[in-house]
Amino acid sequence: MIKEKTFEEVPVKQLNILAKNNITTYEDLLNFLPRAYKDFRLEYRKPCSDAIGKLVCITASVISVSEKWNTRKITKIRLKADDVIFYTYIFGKYNPYSSIITEARRYDKKIAVWGTLLYSEDFGYSIMQPDFICEEARKREFLKIVPIYKKFRGITNETMLGLVKTALKTCEIKELDKKKLEEAGFTLPETKESYENLHHPEDLNLTPYEKRIRFNKLYDFASRMAERNSKEAKGTTVILNKFDVVKDIVKNLPYELTEDQRKHLNHITEEIKSGRRADALLQGDVGCGKTMVAILLLFEMAENGYQGVIMAPTSILAKQHYSQIKELGDKYHITTAYLDGSTKAAEKKSIYKGLASGEIKIVVGTHSLTNSGIQYGNLGIVIIDEEHRFGVEQRNALLSHAEKGVNTVVMSATPMPRTIAGVLHGNNTEILDIHTMPANRLPIKTAVCNSDESVMDFIEKQIADGRQAYIICPLIEGAAEEEESPVLDIRSLNETVLLYQRRFEPFYHVKGLNGQMSAQEMEDTINDFAENKIQILISTTVVEVGVNVPNATVM
Repeated sequence: MIKEKTFEEVPVKQLNILAKNNITTYEDLLNFLPRAYKDFRLEYRKPCSDAIGKLVCITASVISVSEKWNTRKITKIRLKADDVIFYTYIFGKYNPYSSIITEARRYDKKIAVWGTLLYSEDFGYSIMQPDFICEEARKREFLKIVPIYKKFRGITNETMLGLVKTALKTCEIKELDKKKLEEAGFTLPETKESYENLHHPEDLNLTPYEKRIRFNKLYDFASRMAERNSKEAKGTTVILNKFDVVKDIVKNLPYELTEDQRKHLNHITEEIKSGRRADALLQGDVGCGKTMVAILLLFEMAENGYQGVIMAPTSILAKQHYSQIKELGDKYHITTAYLDGSTKAAEKKSIYKGLASGEIKIVVGTHSLTNSGIQYGNLGIVIIDEEHRFGVEQRNALLSHAEKGVNTVVMSATPMPRTIAGVLHGNNTEILDIHTMPANRLPIKTAVCNSDESVMDFIEKQIADGRQAYIICPLIEGAAEEEESPVLDIRSLNETVLLYQRRFEPFYHVKGLNGQMSAQEMEDTINDFAENKIQILISTTVVEVGVNVPNATVM
């Protein structure tokens, strides 16, 4: 909306200072809004109780000037306004008002002093370190609101005011159609008027002008995103026309798909069938069925001759996904593979070959799937589970296939600000929410309890009924006593394991799980828990919320 123009006739030194602070055009200057305002309009004939604590202007005669040194130089000026004596103190070696004060005293002229008026029983009225002093004849020039800008070394506030004044004269501001704005429900002042009032206000009711500038920024952002998205390729070459396998999988599930699962599966499928590239964030609470939607999309691709990738943040979760997918793959003669950091070199080579030829239709794994050496024969979809757990580069390495028209779905129960920012700044990513939960699912009950005995009694009843329990701890070991830590009073995993072993062993098996264990130890522990060889699993947050042990009823 502003025709950008670079600086003219600005000294090189100032240009460099501004450039270091990302101010390179007059448009940047206009958007460099004051951090505060000082209201110099309040004028009093003389010091009085009403003015105490206020920023005021008082016109007075200079009676005397004295200087003394303490830790620094102090200039003390004795003044008289009407019949009231007061003082102003200027601190520092350099007194910027020295010539004005000297001339006023010599020729018996009055001066105008601006500052916050103070009062004490011992010293009477005073203004410490005045904001400004000028000759009485010029005071009308300064009875106004003064914008205060962020300080840059080498550029004074007065210099910045001058630069902004030039910017207001120089910039060509193209206004949006006022009638269209009003029709859309926006009653706002014009942009030029807003900048003028924010940089040179006549009163401090600036809210409408601040709203206008914020609106402009949002409008510019939305316009750039729309322009960017209009230029991006949104198409896909994937053709879907076979759905027998997916229908059979759904038909043989031990439960009905929820309304939201069906809706989002159909929506993504229809997007692809219409030639548009699917790009979605599939989000919903733990247990809502995001993974099943992903699995059905993978088999939909495979049935139609395309490959699919699903990446999870940990091998525990990835192997759980693979177990489900391999069982279905074997049933429908669809080749699947699993890849993580522990995959042997020979097996890895074979998987790479199968992916390049297109023989392997579905590959499941961890961040190993981002390896630049992997080539796909006919990739149709990329799915990332627990997307927020991956680094930016890991995520982007896999999603870079989207540039070639590959469909993408990211899943998360807890999307982070980075994820949402990706949706805002990305390639038309859709947010698909799964609200409905599977039928016959028992409601989750949450309770707060400060008694270990009560908690353990409850867990024991659940285990006696054949169930299992998770206990989650924030620390593996206790914080050192000498450390100033906000978690000193929180019981560690090791302490919790001992507490529960004393209560439940040898009748029930208690085991700890943490990130310092080897991958094999972690896998064996999770498998033992899944098989109910361990009744109480005490873990740090390394255990994935998506790890599926239906028999565990307490966390």
